[in-house]
Amino acid sequence: MTQTEFLPLFRRFNRFYANLLARFASDFYNAELTLNEANVLTEIQQTPDITAQQICQSLSMNKGQLSVVLKKFEVAGWLEKTPDEADKRSFKIRLTAQGEAAFVSQRARTDRLLAAELDGLPEAQIVLLAEAAADFEQIYRRAPQLAVVEGGVRDIGFIADLHSKIYTDMGYRPEFQPYVLEALSAFVKNGVKGKIWLAMLGDKRIGTVSLIQHSEEEWQLRWFATDSRYQGLGAGKKLMNTLMAFVRQSGIQRVTLGTVSDLSAARELYRCHGFRLVSETVNTEWKAEAITEETWVWEADYSKPK
Repeated sequence: MTQTEFLPLFRRFNRFYANLLARFASDFYNAELTLNEANVLTEIQQTPDITAQQICQSLSMNKGQLSVVLKKFEVAGWLEKTPDEADKRSFKIRLTAQGEAAFVSQRARTDRLLAAELDGLPEAQIVLLAEAAADFEQIYRRAPQLAVVEGGVRDIGFIADLHSKIYTDMGYRPEFQPYVLEALSAFVKNGVKGKIWLAMLGDKRIGTVSLIQHSEEEWQLRWFATDSRYQGLGAGKKLMNTLMAFVRQSGIQRVTLGTVSDLSAARELYRCHGFRLVSETVNTEWKAEAITEETWVWEADYSKPK
């Protein structure tokens, strides 16, 4: 799609979103705070010791507008000001206890109303909205681009930490951790052949996948994980695309992997790339509830288009 083709779509979205914001401003904010005032309150709450100039820049407000809002907050006892040592003409601004209480009250009100706004939407559609919003912000802000690069032994600590966090958040017991750590240790100690890839957002590592060679004909996909804070950016998909491109270019004939039944997003990616589920085993050690360990296999002959 060219820029010329995109512009009418962008204008249509802007009209829709402007009307939506106008309705939100009317329904959500007129009780105690206007939308602009709520934005200023949030900016101060999230950035303690912010200056008026920084608020103007962040919210694209002129000084006159902001001055009126800050005066209202001061009268209400919501603000605490201290001189800015770097610039004696300005002040650092933060919320008082009363200001924090006002922020919490306003946030609770808007959360309640937004929940009602989204009521009835299936979870899958809410996920799509979240991903679309993240994509829009990242692209429009010219945010760091997602890239996949080769990793190495120096990244083993990151891989271990990422797996520990993900599986702890999923309710896995501490007994699961040695399973990952022992395999990583063997990879380093024994000089196992293989490749490590990292998903990078700017200079931040947000995901990983590895391909380990056990024999001339046997390769294993291992340690596939993405940081849950960056879901929706396509990191997992890009990692799998990179790994499978290497598999095909290298003439590898067979790849196995082990996973568990509650990793639904990863399992779907495996299926899309031609992996087949070949065995299942019930595991009662790693979580409070039983889970299913699975073995999946990719074979070059099987994966060729029929």
